[in-house]
Amino acid sequence: MPLPNIIEVCKNDLFTKESDLEARYDVITINRLMRIRAEYQWVLANPDLPDRQFVEEFTGRTGLGERAVYADLAIIKQLLPLLSSSSR
Repeated sequence: MPLPNIIEVCKNDLFTKESDLEARYDVITINRLMRIRAEYQWVLANPDLPDRQFVEEFTGRTGLGERAVYADLAIIKQLLPLLSSSSR
């Protein structure tokens, strides 16, 4: 079974309780969603810091490689305007 589109998952469920996600998604998707949630919150708290600092922070926190963390950052950058416009 293919994994769901993570951008769609984030748009729909970025702030959904983790226990509610278990009925809808596999463990891999839930883990990535939880990681992106933490990264998203960090970006909101540190909006003026450069991408490189984000990557350093989350490669250290997660143990992931730079490529994976940059991929998460690209998702967050796509989500920022979508999530801010839906909260108006």
